[in-house]
Amino acid sequence: MFKAGLDRPVVVVGAANMDVVGLASTARVPGDSTPGRLVLSAGGVARNVAHVLAQLGTAVDLVSVVGDDEFGDQVIRTTAGTGVNTQAVQVLKGSRTASYLALLEPDGSLVWAVNDMQILESLTPEHLAQEQQRLQNAAGWVLDCNLPASALAWLFGQAGSCPVAVDGVSAAKVCRVAPWLGQIGLLKLNRLEAAALTGLALGSVGQALLAAQALRVRGVAQVLITLGAWGACWCDAQGRTGYLPAAAPPLSSQASANNNGAGDALFAGLLAALGLEKNFETAMACAMVCAAHRRAGLTIDSTTIGP
Repeated sequence: MFKAGLDRPVVVVGAANMDVVGLASTARVPGDSTPGRLVLSAGGVARNVAHVLAQLGTAVDLVSVVGDDEFGDQVIRTTAGTGVNTQAVQVLKGSRTASYLALLEPDGSLVWAVNDMQILESLTPEHLAQEQQRLQNAAGWVLDCNLPASALAWLFGQAGSCPVAVDGVSAAKVCRVAPWLGQIGLLKLNRLEAAALTGLALGSVGQALLAAQALRVRGVAQVLITLGAWGACWCDAQGRTGYLPAAAPPLSSQASANNNGAGDALFAGLLAALGLEKNFETAMACAMVCAAHRRAGLTIDSTTIGP
């Protein structure tokens, strides 16, 4: 995938939005309000991945859009503050910034979510063509499936030999990349996305490993499938499969559990570790630590994945 130490940045293309997360402190009672806390933070799959890559020492440019509103201002300021180059995040007048509302159980697991991503339909081939030089000069691309199908088609048509990693985002959107599986160097999916893309049941780790192998047969160079509390499994470029259980949060953490963004941290950690030329299993162990740090609300930096 993307080699560390290159002068050229990784370009991440996709969603940048505001996350509104409600973390319940007690068991939910249907039809009633639940005590807890609300947290607003910059989010979006592409933005989250770019954020963590920058924390891990990777030069990264983000290509996205936000509205001319308070959420958009906050997303850009927060993202730029992590070291991400946000020059290609365009502010669209008269539009509202994408947003994501999630309700979490006390253990951090997702109950229900709603996303408002209409603004991302503005990431058309014509829009992306404005960033063609940036894309051509990149060490590699990370794409998320929030991008419209037309934008994905244009990007894969331009990719050539450029390494491309993809996040499936959701079961509803992941099939947008089905025509270009053979051009994907690393595909990150969760269990629902993998089931939607393969048509296979993923009710166990063994079934998830079979799904990863099936995607490798269909042309994907490397496959990562996250399995929530079970951990994650993969199939690497040599066709070898593996599995790791979820890493426990660091013992020093006093933060409440929050799985929001943990999968994005895992993906970024894997990309960064592979860029340091670690083998896939070692890189996965580093990535799992990044995810555990994200769940615990701890800082991620270059020491998180080691030398």
